[in-house]
Amino acid sequence: MNPPSPPSAVSQSVLLFDSDVNARNALKKMISIYQPNLQVVGESETEDGFRIRLENDGCDLAIIDVRSPDDPIFETLNHFPDPGFHIIFTTANKDFPPEAFRYKAVGYLFKPVESKAFAQAVETLWNREYRSMVTYMMALLEKEQKDQQHSKLVLSSMEGLAVLEVRSIVRLESDGCYTTFYAENGERTLVTKNIKEFEKLLPAEKFARVHTSHIVNVDFVKKFLREINVAVMSDGSQVPISRRKKSEFLKMLWLQNV
Repeated sequence: MNPPSPPSAVSQSVLLFDSDVNARNALKKMISIYQPNLQVVGESETEDGFRIRLENDGCDLAIIDVRSPDDPIFETLNHFPDPGFHIIFTTANKDFPPEAFRYKAVGYLFKPVESKAFAQAVETLWNREYRSMVTYMMALLEKEQKDQQHSKLVLSSMEGLAVLEVRSIVRLESDGCYTTFYAENGERTLVTKNIKEFEKLLPAEKFARVHTSHIVNVDFVKKFLREINVAVMSDGSQVPISRRKKSEFLKMLWLQNV
């Protein structure tokens, strides 16, 4: 199933490079008639001028004329190893220079450029933009769901159900099959589960399993006493750090300040 055509409000900026002014004018005319969603924001007849425009202004789509495998324009493109723009190549040669196929262009068009071939290249552009947008939105949705999942923790305590804000949990301490949660407000919640069960549920970027019996929220670590391998928490408690976990724990503390 093809993605929908772009709405009229969507616009892509276009930069033209061709030493032939007539070829540039023909492209601009074709764009104005058949591709209202494209807007030509600049043009150049020299490699240096084209590179300067890319560096200073940028674009969404660059339409580039190529002539031979050693065309200087390839050297210019190599200045942009991870370009934020799409490319359509054009050429008057019988065959495209093989070098052109390294750049994953949305189109390779022979001159004089026909409107149908140009439209197909632009459709490929919209397809890529559409897939990129979907990928981005899915990533945002996944992050939002993950954040929501980690925002609260429902625990079955000795008294019933307890709902804790994950960000308010200072530390966890286990004693056999029991685990005690210590919250920022001083409340304690005792549950009949091993601490290992909660290691899987808590966000790994904030909670460190520093000892067989202890998990700490690194946001609440106030000091690390290196000589005795102890973390001093915001509630004044002291948590032992096992030698095996020390390096990972210190790395997490460091990343909190980066």
